[in-house]
Amino acid sequence: REMGSIEGLLGEDPTPTDFSAGDLIENIELEITDADDCDHTVLLSINSVSIQDGTKLFTARDVTDRVESERKLAAERERLKTVITNAPLILTSLDDDGTITVSDGKQLEQIGVDPGEIVGESVFDVFDAYPAVRENANRVLRGESFSTTTHIEGHVFNVWHEPVFENGAVDHAIVVAQDITERVHQEEQFQAFVEGSSDIITVIDSDENRKYVSPSVERILGYEPRELLNENAFDIVHPDDREQLKESFTELFEGGTETTLSAEYRSRHADGSWRWTESRATSGEGRALDGYVVNTRDITDRVEAERELRRIDESRSLALTAAGAGVWEWDIETDDVRWHESSERLFGLEPGTFEGTFEAFAERVHPDDLSAVETVLEGAIERNEPFEMSFRIIRDDGGERWINSRSTILSDHTGEPERMLGVNVDVTEFRNRLQQLRVMERVLRHNLRNDMGVVRGYAELIQQDAPDPLATQAEQIVDHSDHLLKLTEKQRKITQILSVEPQLDPVDSVTIIRDRVEMLATEHPQAQINVHLPDEATVLATKGLGNA
Repeated sequence: REMGSIEGLLGEDPTPTDFSAGDLIENIELEITDADDCDHTVLLSINSVSIQDGTKLFTARDVTDRVESERKLAAERERLKTVITNAPLILTSLDDDGTITVSDGKQLEQIGVDPGEIVGESVFDVFDAYPAVRENANRVLRGESFSTTTHIEGHVFNVWHEPVFENGAVDHAIVVAQDITERVHQEEQFQAFVEGSSDIITVIDSDENRKYVSPSVERILGYEPRELLNENAFDIVHPDDREQLKESFTELFEGGTETTLSAEYRSRHADGSWRWTESRATSGEGRALDGYVVNTRDITDRVEAERELRRIDESRSLALTAAGAGVWEWDIETDDVRWHESSERLFGLEPGTFEGTFEAFAERVHPDDLSAVETVLEGAIERNEPFEMSFRIIRDDGGERWINSRSTILSDHTGEPERMLGVNVDVTEFRNRLQQLRVMERVLRHNLRNDMGVVRGYAELIQQDAPDPLATQAEQIVDHSDHLLKLTEKQRKITQILSVEPQLDPVDSVTIIRDRVEMLATEHPQAQINVHLPDEATVLATKGLGNA
């Protein structure tokens, strides 16, 4: 009554203009505001009556909560419809006779059907070409709840079937399908990878038992996979390696952080022999399988090759030590110099202490020889050809030694020098003996020349004063003395050539041979000399080539 009028109460009189006596209008929905300024939804009925001096009876019922619930339900239905329409699945509802009442979902396009297109049709007619689909429909309509895999239009679907009961009988059924084609392909590819892998792939559970063994175990260790399933993972490990391997796996599996295990050990082959194997596993991998994935490969050939290399290296080290030689390698681009321990011993270093650079080597070369060494190296790199040279070194203990170095050059794929490989040999004792021989040679040659001079002098006196045949015999003594003196001079030249570091220069050997032939022809006119030469033949030779 405080509001005074219908308009004041409801905001506006909702009575239609054509309303007349005897009319009844029901469920007019209005939005009104109460005294506390709260909004309400009401359903209003208007009845034509005569009561309390009035002619119309207004009846209002507050339906705010119901309307809000209906709105939420409608919004939820709309959201659900949107989700189902766009979800990566197919949602189908079947009536108790197999009539399709709902057909929705994004993956309908996988089988060439639009949402709602097959609603009202029988599932048995739509999927007449797929006996498995028809059989599954019969099963769910008989009240069976199950899931299965179905192939339709080249796709693989996981399908869940759920009957809905009413009064103890199946009223309808819900069928949800999801395309798993890609996953199946990936699983097939992974299975092919596992079965075709060169490694043995094993899944080990927390009790150290094998849950899975890949087929490659038969090729590598001679067992059929089923022989090893559910057996202890360490039962074919060599007894001497078993405990250490078990400890490593325990630390890996119980560790809190992700770590990787790599272990080498011996495994028993099915024929009773022992093979070297290497296993790798990472903590955390395989937990979805309730176990750990371990990759194992046969490394017997590698282990035997490493052993053979070690034997060869030991033999080489002994040989190099006995020969006073050392092996080295120089990476020209990076300046990285690697010395075998034999080279370190040669320079008076402890194994593993060489600094590994060209500068570290150069510091140990005698200062008077360093320039010549650098020149030879630069020339070898420039010409891309091997070299040999001798030089002095200062050992770390202060001793001075003579080194003879021989090296070859390795080129990259473009033909450019990339690395040098060489051998250094301590020739100090040899050079000392050579020096002694040179002294002896000079002494002997000096004495021989002096004595032969005396012999020749007496022979000339006899030749001048004695009658024949003594004079003739003395002449032969003079001739033989001259011959021996010439041989002595030739021997001096040969010794001189062989006693110095050879300096090789380009020489036209044809010209030298022709000159020597002309000289011999003059000295020995009675001889016939036949020579067949090309027009030119350039060689690298010393200046003593003509004498030779």
